[in-house]
Order: sequence, then C-alpha cells, then structure tokens
Amino acid sequence: MELQTLILTLKNLQDAYQNGVSVFEVIAEVKRRMMNGQDNPIWIYQLNDEQLAPYLNRLASLSIDALPLYGVPFAIKDNIDLAGIPT
Repeated sequence: MELQTLILTLKNLQDAYQNGVSVFEVIAEVKRRMMNGQDNPIWIYQLNDEQLAPYLNRLASLSIDALPLYGVPFAIKDNIDLAGIPT
C-alpha cells in the first residue's frame, strides 16, 4: 500500500490498518503532507514526535476493531486546550 497516494477517508484508513499499516506510518505521512502543503501556515502548533509518542504507543496497543475511529488523524481547534501545549 502506497501511503503517499492514500486518500485519508475513514474506510481507507481502516483498510490500511487492517492490512498492517501502523498508526506511526500514517501519522508520519500526514506530517509529511502538512509540511509539503500550501496550507502549512494555518497550524499554530504541531506536536513533535516526542510529544506524539505516548498517544501513538497507547493507540498501537489497542484493538483496531474495538475503536471505530482508530488512528484517524485530527487537529485540535485553537479554543481547546491540550495539557502542556501552547494555545
């Protein structure tokens, strides 16, 4: 499966995870797209790999089948606080 061409729909992500793609690989691809995109300046803050690691490690230890939104990348709007992250 070519992550570079994967369209990030819920169904496509679920299929990718069921076929052995890791959440680490998907997030790396999303970050690559964010850095290469025209809209990169819209991000106030992006978590670095060290900050993402605890979330990704926990997610990787859970069942894909038990979580309908397993591994779906998302952004936190600037009016919602995440502990330890500038808003």
